[in-house]
Amino acid sequence: MPPEINVTLSGRVGSRSVPFRSLLLAALVLTACTGGNADVDVHTGKGVTRVSTAPTAHVAPHDDVVGVDGLVGASFVAARTPGVSVATDAGVVWNIPLTAGSVAAPMAILAATGEPQTLGAVHFLSLRGAGALVVAADNGLFTENNGGLSPAPLNASLGGAKVRSLDSYGADGGEELWLNTDQGLLQVAAGQVVAVDASAVDQGAVNKGTVGGKDGSTIDAVVARSPGRAVLVRGGAAYDVDLTHGTSTAVASGFGALFGSAHGADGAVYLATAAGLVEYGADAKTRLFTFGGANLAAYALAPTPGGVLALTAAGVVQMNANALTRVTEAVDTLPLGITADSTGDVWTLKSGTLSRWHVGLPPSFAKDVKPFFEAHCMVCHATGTNNAPVLNFTDLATAQAQLTEIVRRLQNTASPMPPTAQERLSPTDYQVVIRWQQGGSLP
Repeated sequence: MPPEINVTLSGRVGSRSVPFRSLLLAALVLTACTGGNADVDVHTGKGVTRVSTAPTAHVAPHDDVVGVDGLVGASFVAARTPGVSVATDAGVVWNIPLTAGSVAAPMAILAATGEPQTLGAVHFLSLRGAGALVVAADNGLFTENNGGLSPAPLNASLGGAKVRSLDSYGADGGEELWLNTDQGLLQVAAGQVVAVDASAVDQGAVNKGTVGGKDGSTIDAVVARSPGRAVLVRGGAAYDVDLTHGTSTAVASGFGALFGSAHGADGAVYLATAAGLVEYGADAKTRLFTFGGANLAAYALAPTPGGVLALTAAGVVQMNANALTRVTEAVDTLPLGITADSTGDVWTLKSGTLSRWHVGLPPSFAKDVKPFFEAHCMVCHATGTNNAPVLNFTDLATAQAQLTEIVRRLQNTASPMPPTAQERLSPTDYQVVIRWQQGGSLP
């Protein structure tokens, strides 16, 4: 049985996961001493555009800091509806609800007789195209099923290969998976598993091989790009491969260690490297972002609806429509994982602590604030219980008119609302009301 998790929300206010933790920790020392790798070359013939612009600082508040007992050393995090999932080396995946005060719980393993009943050590945590969680572990691939995790039917077609990392493109019947395994690279499309021989990728060719047979090459990462196409990374170089036509085109090389990867909905590919953030756009143009530093390394990535988040030593940088914004404080020790939830908020994972940075849209009354009032205020104010004035806080106009007084009473520790005899709220519990006020008290 996994240990019980206690979720605490401390209320501190401040101004797609990393599968390469060992490499990352070692590289932190290396890049701190050397400044990264400056020799980035592009072999497309179009050259690389170097973007050294420093991000604009717009540090978001992080008033939800979630301490999770027993997760020290966890390095895999992914946002999903309705929460954030964290996987540990011990083979437990925890679901952390987004709602303050909710209880974190381990995801159950739902397996039939004869199937693996445990995950084993987790190597990768990701989301498939439709938003479902997928876990690569010692005991195979596991996919989300009825709130738990079940062994994937695909395991039977892998020929005993162990999945190190994966990426997907598309959803439902059009979904395509690329799997980086200990026996080589595999592509799964239309229910068929195809082995990809990438041994000649640096010579402009990829070929279909035999499932279960090693192709003699080592792939550091694979990033899905479009149907039949992906970017492969090997030895500090990236290649755009087209499996349908058996071709490979060099994208960039010399960027040093790779720490993370992601792709955008438009087919753009992002690589977190020792030299900075490498972007291979949907237009097949390559850019290197160094964030105003001399090859400031990027250590983790997370896709967002309009771009990507990059973790650097200076903090998390949001790239959206060519704008660069630093949305978190600089960190003394780097988090090992970042993700963005459905609201656009940023979550960082470091030493067993999940920090939520409010980068996304301000809360709305209907979706976020009204449920708070229903849960914590209307028990008394609907009927005048406990001498409370009868006020309908679930009515937008009433809530807006009373907002200043509501915030004052929530923050009044001497005479708080609701009364401590009824319920004791922490600053994090009512932070949604504060954020609603700060965001313009939207409907």
